[in-house]
Amino acid sequence: MTYDLPLRRGPVIDQGLDGRFDVAVADGRIAAVAPNIPAPAERHAINVTMDSSLARHARLATR
Repeated sequence: MTYDLPLRRGPVIDQGLDGRFDVAVADGRIAAVAPNIPAPAERHAINVTMDSSLARHARLATR
């Protein structure tokens, strides 16, 4: 499958997942979540790792 936007090593908490995973977006929707999703050759992956204290603050700010 071709992804529009591959995101690398972002924090994911959903349906039993709690850790850093790759997230692939296709047609504006999350198409895959996995430990390592290969990026298509024609696209660059975006590294979304962030400090855990920043991530915690971002989650609290959106509530």
